[in-house]
Amino acid sequence: MTADMMPNFRARIASRQLIRCPIVYTDGVFCATGTVEDLTSLGIRVRGTQPVKVEMSLVVFFIPPGNAATLAIRRGTVRWIEGGTFGIHLTEVSPASHAELSRLAAIHLPGLWSNLN
Repeated sequence: MTADMMPNFRARIASRQLIRCPIVYTDGVFCATGTVEDLTSLGIRVRGTQPVKVEMSLVVFFIPPGNAATLAIRRGTVRWIEGGTFGIHLTEVSPASHAELSRLAAIHLPGLWSNLN
C-alpha cells in the first residue's frame, strides 16, 4: 500500500524486535489479556482477546522477556487492527517503564529509541 491508496498511511520507520510476552490492557471498561508479538521504538504489536478500535486509548502492562518488573504504559493509542492483532503506539510511559524500555531498546533497537516520547 502507498500513501495515495490510503490517506492515513505512514511508512514504518522503526525496526521490529520479535518478542513474546504476556500483556494486560484496559480502556477502563474492559480488562483483557494477550501477547506482545513485537516491539519497536514507537510501539508494540499485540494479539489480544478483546477487540479494540483504532484511536482507542489503553492502559497497558507487560513483562518483557528476561525481566521481573512489569512495565506500565499509562496511555497507548491503537493505531491499526488486523483480525485479532493490533498496534499500540506508546504515548505515555511511566518514568520507571521508560528507563527499562530504553535499556531494552538500546540492546535490541540501537539508535531508534529516541523516537518514543
